[in-house]
Amino acid sequence: MTTVENQIIERWRMHKLKAFAKKLSMPLISFQKDESPPKKLLLEAFEQSGMVMEKYLEQCISKEGKATNFKSGVVAMLGYYISHEAHHRGNILLSMKQCGFKISDELKWGIWDMMRK
Repeated sequence: MTTVENQIIERWRMHKLKAFAKKLSMPLISFQKDESPPKKLLLEAFEQSGMVMEKYLEQCISKEGKATNFKSGVVAMLGYYISHEAHHRGNILLSMKQCGFKISDELKWGIWDMMRK
């Protein structure tokens, strides 16, 4: 598995999402440590993990903002996950750059522009 794949899959994130998915009785694709899944399956897993996170956030909000894994609540939890994901986006770009990939400006700056479709 490449460094980029490891950043996308990211074990700690998946560990937390598995716990959320179990509580919500939702399916979640996961990968073995040395597995190198195809791009299509990575995208499917990424979409699925987003749905699990969305449902978990909805559940926390319905419980007056209480999150079982963050004592300071759902707002702090969401902020943490956003910053954690940004950290991994930066690591992916750095890994690609260090491996000699020419990264287009569209990709380099586009990952930070969530408002554009």
